[in-house]
Amino acid sequence: MKKAEKKLKRLNYLILFLSIFFSFLIIEIILSFLSSPNKEIISRKIRLREWQPSINHYFTPDNNYIKRSENLIQKSYKFKVSEEGYIYPSKIYKQPDKTLLFLGGSTTECMYVEEENRFPYLVGKIIDSSGVKVNSFNSGKSGNNSMHSINIFLNKGLELKPDFVIMKHNINDLSILLYEKSYWNSNPSRSLIISEKVVPKYQYVNIKNMIQRVVPKTYKLLWQSKEKILKNSHKYDEFAHLRGKKIEFNSKIVLKNFSQNLVAFINIAKAYGVTPILMTQASRITPSPDTKIIESWRTEKDFGIKYEDYQRLYEKMNQIILKVGESNNVMVIDLASKVPKTSQYMYDAIHFNDFGSRYVSKLISKKIKKILYE
Repeated sequence: MKKAEKKLKRLNYLILFLSIFFSFLIIEIILSFLSSPNKEIISRKIRLREWQPSINHYFTPDNNYIKRSENLIQKSYKFKVSEEGYIYPSKIYKQPDKTLLFLGGSTTECMYVEEENRFPYLVGKIIDSSGVKVNSFNSGKSGNNSMHSINIFLNKGLELKPDFVIMKHNINDLSILLYEKSYWNSNPSRSLIISEKVVPKYQYVNIKNMIQRVVPKTYKLLWQSKEKILKNSHKYDEFAHLRGKKIEFNSKIVLKNFSQNLVAFINIAKAYGVTPILMTQASRITPSPDTKIIESWRTEKDFGIKYEDYQRLYEKMNQIILKVGESNNVMVIDLASKVPKTSQYMYDAIHFNDFGSRYVSKLISKKIKKILYE
């Protein structure tokens, strides 16, 4: 008798559960018919292309990178970033006499240069040795173009109240204007605006998130291990959606857009009482490049742009920098003409090695000291 009662009790519980479940299911079906279709909620935000604040890493060039370069030592390079997203060393003094802000891409970032030899820091140190207390901030980030740097300058750089803001751009602007046709684009990593689908909070619960919350340190360790294992097995390609297609371009539009950005940067700096300085970009991109540069060059194969056409346009970009500086009464430090176009100074087409970085730091500090003394 007792067994029969237990079975009946279990059956009642099962019926109750199924009744509740199907009731909710029916309600959900009814509501889906009665409710209007939900549109996706999109969140848009300005992309601040800076280094992740407060990181302290060591970066090592991989085998493929070494093959494409010359005189680059394959070792770990220290890379530390401040809480404000500036590459160390930066804030040396609490009350400096002068503050410098460097804006640029990877050629300003100097990832594969020893920390004490990165020219933004070294320029400040050289000026500092003459008796002027200088803080020099390096906001260089690989892939940044002049529009990204203007954004950084406006949204965080001006907070430093810099005396001088020094910007060096060319090849990243050329790339984005050639491949995406505009600074305003939908490139997955270089667009100016990020559009993201807003996920309601009740949709956040999943197995992955539960593991992260229960064992966060273990999850982080496993994730980092996975990244180390797979770091050489996959590479992120920012222009994968365009690679293999023939790119058509208008040189006049490219140069006009770049020129407008330089003028905008100058006017913003002057409006806030900051002395703007432009720099041309040194490179080994010459009419008659050495074998290593030709071997590593892929614009014709990947995008259908001949090296000769790219080189001429690249050179015109540097000429635009000189022209805009002269017409706006702004100093231009012409690294393109001052730095020898050899592997002694640059380990690839555009990136300084330690020797090259020390060399340009002397050129830049000499020019800035000239303004200070005047």
